[in-house]
Amino acid sequence: MNKQTRRSFLTACSVAGLAAALPSFYVQASEQIRHSPSRAWFRPAYLRVCPRLAGAAEGMVWGDTHGLCQDEQGHIYVGHTVHKSSMRGEAIVVFDEKGRFVRAFGEEFRGGAHGLKLRREGKTEFLYHCDINRCNVVKTTLAGEVTWVHGYPREDASYMERPIDFVPTNVAFAPKW
Repeated sequence: MNKQTRRSFLTACSVAGLAAALPSFYVQASEQIRHSPSRAWFRPAYLRVCPRLAGAAEGMVWGDTHGLCQDEQGHIYVGHTVHKSSMRGEAIVVFDEKGRFVRAFGEEFRGGAHGLKLRREGKTEFLYHCDINRCNVVKTTLAGEVTWVHGYPREDASYMERPIDFVPTNVAFAPKW
């Protein structure tokens, strides 16, 4: 008798779920593409199967993906940890609205990229990155130029004794007052 492992069970359930969801996903994606072409191609299910994203740039090997956002021009920013075997170290990869590779930057976040948010400030858009290796939050331009860095919050007494406990994984913005 062949004993079923947890892994084989989860694999079988995932395949069955995907097969059941595929027709509805296709219909939803078709509808979304018609109404919002700049966003529809980057749905999570499509990310797993889109061949253009797998070979984003020569020598780049994807690590864990912990951030995703879109700017006003339709560019998609993907933050990933960068795989150990990658010949390129950029942790932020940028695609256009059709999924074509545009550029990559952020080698300083290699291995620590965890959280990526885009925010408009005045007339300019900025990216906020969390780096779990350096324990800080970094603000950059959309091209990757660092404009601000914040380490552990000295204003909070709970971090004063042990700043090593501060490991930001994402950023949230308060609503405008």
